[in-house]
Amino acid sequence: MQEKYHLSNKVDTINTDDEISESFLIDTSPWRSRFDFVYREIRRRIVLLDYLPESKLDIKNISKEFKISRTPIRSVMQRLEREGLVMTKHGVGTIVTGIIPSQSRDAIQLRLHLATLIGEADPKPIDSISLEGLELLNKRTLNNNNMSQSELYKCYEQLHEFKCKLISSDLLRETYDQMYYRTVRVWFFYMKQLTLAELSESIKTDVSQTLNAAKRDDIRAIGFITRNAISAMLHRLNLLMMAEE
Repeated sequence: MQEKYHLSNKVDTINTDDEISESFLIDTSPWRSRFDFVYREIRRRIVLLDYLPESKLDIKNISKEFKISRTPIRSVMQRLEREGLVMTKHGVGTIVTGIIPSQSRDAIQLRLHLATLIGEADPKPIDSISLEGLELLNKRTLNNNNMSQSELYKCYEQLHEFKCKLISSDLLRETYDQMYYRTVRVWFFYMKQLTLAELSESIKTDVSQTLNAAKRDDIRAIGFITRNAISAMLHRLNLLMMAEE
């Protein structure tokens, strides 16, 4: 069976009965690279509360800042809306979603249950490059006892991306990724009541235990380590949330 796929304004004929290489389907165009950069940067700002919950996002100013038209910015916002980080209100515009304790608990509980599936749902093997990256992350966290909020974000994100690479199911990986950014934003929202030293120690433990399990090629253990880390976070957040309710 023959089908035509349009990539980069070229028409290629491929045999769909044969295996399609993953690299063939990856969009590496400049537009996609720019979209991903803007998407990740706006998501980072939302998580780190540079864009506060329930604040309005000025599409025009964001478009000027990144020097791209409003159309791709709107595409970024649509993706963030699907992920629960922004919402569009008629007559108002795009606003950052609020942090509601009950919904936050539900999201964390869901992520907690999904974490164990990392090592149970036919995980991918750990490649040498990912393991080297994890070892470097472990050294970085061990040598920094008082990380800044931005440094913590980068460390948490790198560890999260390492774990996502182990998930073979596209649906599970996408869902777990969305729950991660929803819940880590809550963590940063309440972290003002915690010391950076406490948070630094938390990421150190998670990275160190994950690295030890990875060296044993024990992906199932990585899932349980992640679950335990989320459970500890949920317990701490519950105390902070109840103090404010």
